[in-house]
Amino acid sequence: TVGKTENCQVGVYTALVNGQYSTPINTRLFLPQKWIADKQRCQKAKTPEESRVYKSKQQLALDMLKEDLAQGIRFGWIGGDGLYGHGYELSDQIEELGQDFVLDIHQDQAIYLNKPIISLQKKKENGPPTDQNGQ
Repeated sequence: TVGKTENCQVGVYTALVNGQYSTPINTRLFLPQKWIADKQRCQKAKTPEESRVYKSKQQLALDMLKEDLAQGIRFGWIGGDGLYGHGYELSDQIEELGQDFVLDIHQDQAIYLNKPIISLQKKKENGPPTDQNGQ
C-alpha cells in the first residue's frame, strides 16, 4: 500500500450470540483523537458535537455494556479480542459490574496467577543494592 491513502471507519459494538446466531445490539463509531481535533473535518462529516469527545475503544465498549445492562440485557458472559484483553482496566471494570468475561490476550502479554509484590532494593552504603531483608 505504499503511496496509497486508505479511508475506513472503525466501529465498536456489543452483540448477543446464541449458538450460530448473532446480532449487534449497540454500536459506536470510534473517532481517533486526530480526527476529533480537526474541527473542519468533523463539521464536513457532520459529526454531532456531543460525539466529538475522544474515547478509547475500551471506554466505548464499557459505556455500551453499562447501557445494555441498564436496559435489562443479561449476558451469560462477555467476550472480546486481544485489544480488549490487553491491559487490565476493562477487565477490572467488567468484574466490578459483576459480569463473567473471557478476553483474548496477546501472546507476549505477562500474566500473574498471584498479585506480584513489587519492591525497591535498598542501597548499601558502599556496595551493591540489597533486598528488603538486607541480603
